[in-house]
Amino acid sequence: MTTTVRAETRCVLRTSDCWDQLRDLSLAERYVPGVKSVQFVSQNRTGLGTSRIVESSAGALHETVIEWNEGAGFLLRLHRGEHPPRPMKAATFRYAIEPDGVSTRVVLTMQFAFALGPLGPLVERLARPAMQRNVDRIAERLVRFWETGSADE
Repeated sequence: MTTTVRAETRCVLRTSDCWDQLRDLSLAERYVPGVKSVQFVSQNRTGLGTSRIVESSAGALHETVIEWNEGAGFLLRLHRGEHPPRPMKAATFRYAIEPDGVSTRVVLTMQFAFALGPLGPLVERLARPAMQRNVDRIAERLVRFWETGSADE
């Protein structure tokens, strides 16, 4: 079973201005709660195949771009080394933007599944509220960062 959590919000900036910032994968520490640093492990710093290690209070997490939609967003595979972060059997995070009149619609989606045999679905249901709060918080801070230059409240 795969669980999906999603946050949708609006940014007052034009979509092209949002994309200019979203495509800069080095900025995660500016708006993702708990992220202390971002280190690229791929030659490229943008586009398909870009890979980075994000250091946070929870430890290091690898993120690799597995889908890139120029001007519209990207999909990250979350992993540690070649494997999903334990105890997950899969985890992805999608950043998507699209025009909404003169502003921009921002949609963040996380999908995850736990590798805990028959307990996996139960753990996913229990973890879902915390994951939803995290995605909501990232969306809120991302838009605040884009609009003000700071994610601080």
